[in-house]
Formats: sequence, structure tokens, C-alpha cells
Amino acid sequence: MTLAQVRNRFIKHASPWILATFLAVAAIARLVVGDWRLSDLLLVPIMLAVFPFFEWVLHVAILHWRPRTIAGITIDPMVARSHRWHHAHPRELDNIFIPWQAFVTLLPAFAAIGLFAFPRLGLGLTFILVAGALGLGYEWTHFLIHTDYRPKTSVYKAVWRNHRLHHYRNEHYWFTVTTTGTADRVLGTYPDPSSVAPSPTAKALHALEV
Repeated sequence: MTLAQVRNRFIKHASPWILATFLAVAAIARLVVGDWRLSDLLLVPIMLAVFPFFEWVLHVAILHWRPRTIAGITIDPMVARSHRWHHAHPRELDNIFIPWQAFVTLLPAFAAIGLFAFPRLGLGLTFILVAGALGLGYEWTHFLIHTDYRPKTSVYKAVWRNHRLHHYRNEHYWFTVTTTGTADRVLGTYPDPSSVAPSPTAKALHALEV
């Protein structure tokens, strides 16, 4: 696939449009409020540094959630079920995206953090704006990796290789998607691939059928 073909396929799905709309609203609100300060500029690299760890925790704790039965009730979130299907069918491009149902809670949660957890409205809106950009960047990167578009830069090749090792070699390592060797390296999930045996459950998380 060419990059143009990937883009045309990407924009046919709901998730990019939901995130783009969220990002546009945040950008307009941020411009209207104004009140730009140095703290807004400092927040951006902080969020960029934290995001790989957010990806890692979300991937490990939520997406790779093992179904549990508590008091006779099976707890198996929809996003975890969707992710198991994604592992079973990693080349199915139409089912790679964050399910739209997840945005019903995810986007209001980020908006609430931005509006109520920061000392001033402008800084909170900067947080919301950057969070939207990171979310859209994540969706694009993840989608691109799973297409037949081949890496043309060393940076993208490293990201591409990292995520494909997670899918095709061993699902217990290489949890970050938009970076390599960041959170995975710090949290001990970035081994030398030659030292890791292929996992029989890379396409069947927790040995569960989907």
C-alpha cells in the first residue's frame, strides 16, 4: 500500500473522525480562552514523556485483561474482547481502531481532567488539546503498522518492528505502539528478540478463543 492508500482507508473509519472532532473543539476552545503561559509550553514535553507509559499500562492492564469471575459475575470489558479479536486477526484493518463505545467514557474523562484538575482553564485546555493529538497520532501509527505500507525511515521502522514483534513473536513484550525502547525498556518488556521464544498464544490471548 502507498501512504495515500493508507490515508484513504484510515479516514473511512469513525475513530479518526471522533478524535479529529475532539481535537478541533479543544483547539478552538484553547484559542478562544488564550492566557498562554510558559506552563503551557512545559506541559507538552511532559505529556509526550508520560504517554508511552500510559500506552503501556493501558495495553497491559486493560487490553490484555484476563476475564475474571467475581461473585458469579464474569468481568470481561468490551475493549479487552475487541483486543483479543485484534490479536487473532492482526491483518483485519477494519477492526484495528479504538471501539467507538470506548470514547463514550474516555473522552469525557480526559475533558474532566483538563477542566477540573488544573489550576487554570487555559492549562487544562492545553492538556485536552495535546491528549487529542496524541490519541489521533496513536490511531494513525497503529493503523499504519498493520497495513502493508513498508517503513521508509529508521524511526518508523523501529516502531513498526516493535509492534509486529508483539503480535507475531510474543504478546508478553513490546507493549508500546508509538515509541520503542521507552516505557518497555524502563518496565522490563524490551528484550532482545532473539532471546524470546515465539509464543503459542500470540494470536490467542490467554489461550482463549474469539
